[in-house]
Amino acid sequence: APWFRPHAPAFMDEGGVIALPVIRGGGERGGAWHAAGVRRNRPHAIADFTAACQWLASSKWSRPGRLVAEGQSAGGALVAMTVLGRPDLFGAQLLAFPVLDMLRYEHFTGAATWKTEFGTVADPEDFRVLRATSPLHNVGSSVCVPPTLLLPGEVDETTPPHHAYKYAATLHAAQACDHPVLLRVARGAGHAYGKDVATTAKSLAAQIAFVLDALADRTAVGR
Repeated sequence: APWFRPHAPAFMDEGGVIALPVIRGGGERGGAWHAAGVRRNRPHAIADFTAACQWLASSKWSRPGRLVAEGQSAGGALVAMTVLGRPDLFGAQLLAFPVLDMLRYEHFTGAATWKTEFGTVADPEDFRVLRATSPLHNVGSSVCVPPTLLLPGEVDETTPPHHAYKYAATLHAAQACDHPVLLRVARGAGHAYGKDVATTAKSLAAQIAFVLDALADRTAVGR
């Protein structure tokens, strides 16, 4: 469901447009809709998100190279896989307290309870899908992803920060262009942008600044 996002108005004040795609795997349209995008059906969710981004570009709400993909928590893997598959569509990506290592996610903190959503490497068919949809394991030897900002919480016990640490290191090793890959750790924070209102505000402001800088060489922000 939609929720209040205090940095969204700041982006829109700069001419930006916010889009929240409804894709398979969510709960918006009932149980069958949810089941159609989880576990072995996870590729459907990635395909839907990619299609939504393509539609935004073709419908002139944006254009290729101007979209900013944002994913949080489990949505981090969805966004990261979409960007890896279609880097030409995006001008930047934001990955907040993300899950990115889908082959080992279940071994840390309470993530073993997510097996009904993502599957387990102990099941051969689940493993095949997890391997195909794990961003950490689908970065090639040479890539050019758009400017990327990873935002883990230092003491996050839901999605431990090592997901972001490993992904940042992997992208640094493979990045074959000058687009930055940055890591901004929310010190003392758990599954959030900051440990209190002040640090959260600074984190959100940093995201807006990052996006505006990433898009600065391409006319005005927005369409």
